[in-house]
Amino acid sequence: CVHSAAKNVSIINSPQANFIATPSFGPPPLQVQFTNTSTNATSYLWQFNDPNSSSSTSVSPSFTFSELGSYEVGLTAFNAQGCSTLFSRLIEVVI
Repeated sequence: CVHSAAKNVSIINSPQANFIATPSFGPPPLQVQFTNTSTNATSYLWQFNDPNSSSSTSVSPSFTFSELGSYEVGLTAFNAQGCSTLFSRLIEVVI
């Protein structure tokens, strides 16, 4: 006796987090415009890793770094199914 079954499976592309930071270095206060270039994502979490642990859920925020230092800014991109990826870039606040 032979039985067969069929099932449709949806393949969903994973989100790919990415962004451009302009400028990526300079003296304080350094206002940086973050341009989100992520794909296959529906929501975002930015972490600026400043002394106040600032974050944002905007698509493409701007942020001002007021103290000298190196800041690893992270963007987590999520899709509607809850999958996520993280991309980070270093921002240098220097004199």
